[in-house]
Amino acid sequence: MSSTVSYWILNSTRNSIATLQGGRRLY
Repeated sequence: MSSTVSYWILNSTRNSIATLQGGRRLY
């Protein structure tokens, strides 16, 4: 489960950064 949590945190961080930059290309 550690891997899943780490992946979720990285994804959330990248999503937040992408949102701040105004680029929603991941979704």
